[in-house]
Amino acid sequence: MYEIVQHTADIRIHVRADSMESLFADALIALMEVLYENAADVGGATQKQETLIESLDCTALLVDFLNDALTRCHVHRRRYTAAAFTLLTETALTATLTSVAAGDFHEDVKAVTYHEADVQGDADGRWKTTLVLDI
Repeated sequence: MYEIVQHTADIRIHVRADSMESLFADALIALMEVLYENAADVGGATQKQETLIESLDCTALLVDFLNDALTRCHVHRRRYTAAAFTLLTETALTATLTSVAAGDFHEDVKAVTYHEADVQGDADGRWKTTLVLDI
């Protein structure tokens, strides 16, 4: 589950999930919603791309994962609809990203920032974070 909060200079996304995997997947979908809002897909077949990210900690891993997806959106003009993780630890991930062709951005996100980002898991296995998008 995620909530998108608009502001003049940036956009905040609050993400809560029952697992770290769901937190990462929901954050990706929230980023895509900000980028493309309710824009229709251009059409064509879905594509799958592999990604491998290594970072210092879980928070950096999430921010790096989302920035990797953001860069791919800009380069390939694709909207990512799902992420399947074959490896997901506190410092590394391997994922298959599923995408569809997409048109113009609704919102031009420059980066997912480290500002306010702090991935937290509790004893019950629930996860949460806030992400700030630079627009």
